[in-house]
Amino acid sequence: MDNGLQAILVSDPSTEKGAASMNVHVGSFSDPPAVPGLAHFLEHMMFLGTQKYPDEARYLRPPLRRLSLFNSPC
Repeated sequence: MDNGLQAILVSDPSTEKGAASMNVHVGSFSDPPAVPGLAHFLEHMMFLGTQKYPDEARYLRPPLRRLSLFNSPC
């Protein structure tokens, strides 16, 4: 895209559900020295609930339990 964002679209009309994923190539090593923890804070901000879907982690719980991708409880 013009802004440098790369997008990949995969379509399978035979499926009943859709999914999206985002990868931002930053992390704690990108935190400014004056603001340690900024990347972690912004990571949580990406998954804040909305009025329609107030439980921000609801969609993550079942797959995380099956896949054990993270070491923190959901």
